[in-house]
Amino acid sequence: MSSLPPLPGEDDGEPAITERKKKERVFMSVETRQKLLGRETGSETFNLDQYQLKKLNMIMERVAVRKRRAKVYDPSLSKNEIRLLELEELVIGENKAYKEQRAEKSKASSGLKLAILGDEFGLRQLIHRQGPRVIDNRDIFNGRNPLHEAVATGQLHIVKMFLDEFRCNPNVYTLLGSTTALHIACEKGHRQVASTLITFGANINATDIRGATPLHVCSNKACIKLLQRYWDVLNPLIKSNEGLLPSQFYWKYTDDDDKIAEIQQLLQKIEEKRLQENAKMNRIRQRLLYEESLIGTDKQYILDTKKKLEDKKMMKAALKEKAEGSDSD
Repeated sequence: MSSLPPLPGEDDGEPAITERKKKERVFMSVETRQKLLGRETGSETFNLDQYQLKKLNMIMERVAVRKRRAKVYDPSLSKNEIRLLELEELVIGENKAYKEQRAEKSKASSGLKLAILGDEFGLRQLIHRQGPRVIDNRDIFNGRNPLHEAVATGQLHIVKMFLDEFRCNPNVYTLLGSTTALHIACEKGHRQVASTLITFGANINATDIRGATPLHVCSNKACIKLLQRYWDVLNPLIKSNEGLLPSQFYWKYTDDDDKIAEIQQLLQKIEEKRLQENAKMNRIRQRLLYEESLIGTDKQYILDTKKKLEDKKMMKAALKEKAEGSDSD
């Protein structure tokens, strides 16, 4: 009887052990990033603000959820899903490297650098040494304070610490563009940060140097729907200095690659809804004024009739006295 060939690892009587090596982390080069984003290779500096940081931030918001649902070495994942996770890790690493490089090369104060990096412990130490005035001090180089930088980089825990613990003012304007923190959050697409700012008293209808409100600069539907929840306060009919409504402003100042027709349609629906409500309120106001005018005329008619009756009574009394006087004579 022929025996079966031994399996690998059975010669020594021990089960086979296969080691899975983790791939080395490779950072994306400038050329690769420019190809992925459809940019021409040039002598431009390494600055993600010029390369659609909005899209990268949206990917970063989704990567945490996907990592919780799937493991990198899960055999049920397909190759495309694994590649997608690896690409998202590269994006996160690149964004983190960008923040570190920006904080390192920036001429701004130490408070702004710590806010960019999201270093809560370092910020607490700085506030303990120099006082809460560090949060409200705007830097002379970029005109922002640490709250503005924390909002721009999406550091939600830093924003909550500034607003909740140190009672920072969310309506402070920047020195250069006169924009508020809510403008920056809506422009970057950070919905949770924008919601936190509104909770702590941010002005929804604040205007910047261009006359634009946060609704004008919204870059995604999540932020638009967030502002729409505060319908009693929101005024979508505010026009910019050029006379543009939010939908027109979005379509004019958004890059062609980033334009989304659905966002413009949503803004137009919000504007039409407010116009209809204003027209309805005007009709109700005119009706009330008309009813008040009718009531006023009725009151005047009653007063006139009463006066006429009194005049008639006085005339009758005078005639009666005259008749009695003639009879006595």
